[in-house]
Amino acid sequence: MKLFKINKKQDMYKNITKQYNFNKSYKKIVKIIAKIVDYMKFTLIRNNSTAKLNEKCGKSTEKFNSLKKQLSSKEIKNTKIQLKKL
Repeated sequence: MKLFKINKKQDMYKNITKQYNFNKSYKKIVKIIAKIVDYMKFTLIRNNSTAKLNEKCGKSTEKFNSLKKQLSSKEIKNTKIQLKKL
């Protein structure tokens, strides 16, 4: 019975760390994309480009802002708390 409990805890720990590492790499990707979007905004303002490009840039910033909000949700915080408990 004790071995089963230990294995079960190890499996839980592995699953939590996998999820935490995935969230961490996902955050990095979103940061990079956010930097690209900021650069796009800067160049669009600087070049006084057409309204269509400004529209596209606005839509992409909205998408990535929603992605950022999802990443900072409780799920990621919960995985950190679960790791600390183990």
